[in-house]
Amino acid sequence: MERPQTKTVFFRKNNSGFTLVELLIAMAVSAILMFTAGPAYVGLTTNNRAKTVATDLYLALSQARSEATKRNQSITLKPNTGGWQNGWKIFPTNAATKIIGRHAAVSTGVAIVASISGGSTIVTYQSSGRSEQSVSFNITATSGTASATRCVSPDLSGRPYIKSSSC
Repeated sequence: MERPQTKTVFFRKNNSGFTLVELLIAMAVSAILMFTAGPAYVGLTTNNRAKTVATDLYLALSQARSEATKRNQSITLKPNTGGWQNGWKIFPTNAATKIIGRHAAVSTGVAIVASISGGSTIVTYQSSGRSEQSVSFNITATSGTASATRCVSPDLSGRPYIKSSSC
């Protein structure tokens, strides 16, 4: 009796993954992309920091104006000790201990220069919604060589607005 012939079949093992050459090429391409996009990212984050602080000041001025008309009394917006970079608070002018709103210190690398008529350091809204002073806030954010500037200032009726340039 003859034995049946058996065939030996070799199965090829499927290897999954990357070769060393493919991995090095992928790393080189990603390094080139990071070095190209890095400076644009710094400019973007600097611009966003200036925009964020400008929006926060805009909201504080709007809140102070709104509270003044709602309560039919003067409302004050005052910087914390050390200047506007250290934050600010909103309160009725005749009751400084009754805080309506607060803002914490702004991020490092952001400078706020307030220009308030009469050499004052505070902004006061009358019950009519108008500011007693001429006010403008020049906000500058810097990071390395990138910088961004915004201006926040109320118009004659007291409504604040933001400009994408210096005051």
